[in-house]
Amino acid sequence: MNEVEPLPLHAGRKCTMTSEFARLRQAAVRLEIAPRIPLAAHFYTHIDPFERKTVFARLRKAAKTWPVGLAPQAFLALYANDISGTTLFLGKGRELDLKTRVQYSGSLIGPPYLVRVVVGEHNPRDGYAALRGFA
Repeated sequence: MNEVEPLPLHAGRKCTMTSEFARLRQAAVRLEIAPRIPLAAHFYTHIDPFERKTVFARLRKAAKTWPVGLAPQAFLALYANDISGTTLFLGKGRELDLKTRVQYSGSLIGPPYLVRVVVGEHNPRDGYAALRGFA
């Protein structure tokens, strides 16, 4: 396995988590998650819209015109302090439970983690949920 060497303290870009998440949102404008549906329309870099159920409401609305044969989905990019099974620990006492186990190599890398979460319909009875996570 190749390891990434850290940059010296005096090298590299001047950046913050906020600026890096802004760069992800900017890149999301150019990507599609389905034909004619930009990733940016369903991409979140904070847990608040998920907790307020905004993500679910936007997916329900988008589902009415989503391309046939493709499942409506949204994506979260979150910063997690720890991971345990199906739970992301996001700091300040916030947690996100997923329907499946988070896929990551935590024992090799360690925290903090950048986690991509897929939000979609688990089943029609339960509606939308955080389905999978990749750290």
